[in-house]
Amino acid sequence: MDKLRLFLKNTDGKKLMNIFLALVAGIIFLIISNLFFSDKKNDIEITAVDTANRVIETKSDTYEEKLEGRLEDALALVEGVGKLKVLLTLSYSSEIFISQDITTDEQITKESDNEGGTREISSKKADTRNIIINENGSEKPLVLKEATPKVEGVIIVAEGGGSPVVKESLANAVSSVLGIEIYKIQVLKMKS
Repeated sequence: MDKLRLFLKNTDGKKLMNIFLALVAGIIFLIISNLFFSDKKNDIEITAVDTANRVIETKSDTYEEKLEGRLEDALALVEGVGKLKVLLTLSYSSEIFISQDITTDEQITKESDNEGGTREISSKKADTRNIIINENGSEKPLVLKEATPKVEGVIIVAEGGGSPVVKESLANAVSSVLGIEIYKIQVLKMKS
């Protein structure tokens, strides 16, 4: 800290201004380079691998949006519905089950001493590695199965949502398409 104070005392105002301008220019350059040259992220971001060979991903938003859009398109065709908006609640994000190579090694050692005492030592070792495949020049884990999230609830806001006939039609349609119970579906009238 003393060296910095000494340096600032011994330099004139013009040098300090040049150093400050160079520092500001460097910061601006870093910000601009991050904005224009940052890598675009994939739709799927793998966040964790749990012990059951599942990769938890955060891509559920796109699945949710696609499902909401498809429901909106289909339900808008029902007579008396008018404009509508669908909101889904999912139980978890999508899961991808990946293949793993598991190697286990077990050793049991039995020892006995001169006085008749015995001792047994056992050790277990497991090594788990994800199986990686090369696809189009990039390495990816071998996917065994993908599980889509379960729909836990649906809200439908429709212009015709005040009509009991429309409410029942929408709730029954969503229940049969998604396989969820009627009580998990709410149909509401859209404000004018």
